Amino acid sequence: MIVNEDFVEARFTAGLPAHGRRIDGKTAKNMFFKEIPRIVERSLIFQNLDVKKLYEHVEVAEDADYLRSRLEEMDLIAFIADGSILPRASGVDPRPMDRRIAVPFKSPKSLRIKIKLPNRGLVTGMGIPEGVTLIVGGGYHGKSTLLKR
Repeated sequence: MIVNEDFVEARFTAGLPAHGRRIDGKTAKNMFFKEIPRIVERSLIFQNLDVKKLYEHVEVAEDADYLRSRLEEMDLIAFIADGSILPRASGVDPRPMDRRIAVPFKSPKSLRIKIKLPNRGLVTGMGIPEGVTLIVGGGYHGKSTLLKR
């Protein structure tokens, strides 16, 4: 997405359907004139969106940006909110594990901090300080997710 004062532009790529080295014209026509317009209508037209969920998403993004901007001044390299679900659904699915089976994160008292976010308010979690830190856990249990900034 490109958003500026003059316009909002959505860019995407789509592979053309083919059989061997030949484009499948009928399927491509359906893609261009039915499927893509349906996707645009359902995802990019404001009045077709769930406004509550959209604003919730924007508030989460604002809070995350705010938190990232404060890490350095707090001498932290990362923050994990209590209640976070770190494990992935599977090795090929980057979504969080189902809340019904995942164990929500709980920070150790020795690293627990509180931070006030613009939208969510006061949040408690683990602040990982600068320095040498060892992060261990099983496969797909959130180590890489934790280290993404």
